[in-house]
Amino acid sequence: MAEIPERVLVEILSPRAKEGGKGEIVSTFRTIWATSNEAAKSSDLPPSLGLRVFSNVKTHPEEAGLFLFWRSMEHHDSLAETPGFAPAAKLFGEKVVPGLENPLDPIYLWTRQGEVALQEATCCEVIEIQTPGSEDVDSLDKKLATSLENLSLGGDFVGYFYGPRNNDATKAVVVTKWTSKSVINDSSCAQKMEQALLGVFGQGSSIEKRKQIYA
Repeated sequence: MAEIPERVLVEILSPRAKEGGKGEIVSTFRTIWATSNEAAKSSDLPPSLGLRVFSNVKTHPEEAGLFLFWRSMEHHDSLAETPGFAPAAKLFGEKVVPGLENPLDPIYLWTRQGEVALQEATCCEVIEIQTPGSEDVDSLDKKLATSLENLSLGGDFVGYFYGPRNNDATKAVVVTKWTSKSVINDSSCAQKMEQALLGVFGQGSSIEKRKQIYA
């Protein structure tokens, strides 16, 4: 595995396919990712740091969850501009776009927990938080680690990563990773997690969205 940078740019996609089309959408994204890495190799650029695919989203049977990991936004954009990326762009236009029920709305966030972010997990919960945006990252790192440790989440808990959304410090995303979906579907656990996160991000913060995704 390539050396993990101090900060990793995570792209989170939730493609929702038209009825019966999720399998092809997910397969096409895997091909696009592999093609982009080949394009990087032929242009002497570093490849993507990784791809994690979760084929199921609790709220919709035709939705999937994808995490793509980049060194920077410039890294993301430069790969898309390489000559070798043209086949991937063609696949996206011909196979992905027509098969989507809704246009993609990617989330980009910076995290310093790159090692955890790249770990395999059976399921994840993606939690979007509106924050005051006034606290420094070092302070939040310590508070979040302490708060989740105090929850005693048990052996099913793999870890978490979080960070501010790219270009919007007032929005943060926390991703918790698990070996079993039974825990994150438990209402009491969900309530404890919400209270802990709001305690960390402070007065004026609120949970905007929570999404459970499964391999």
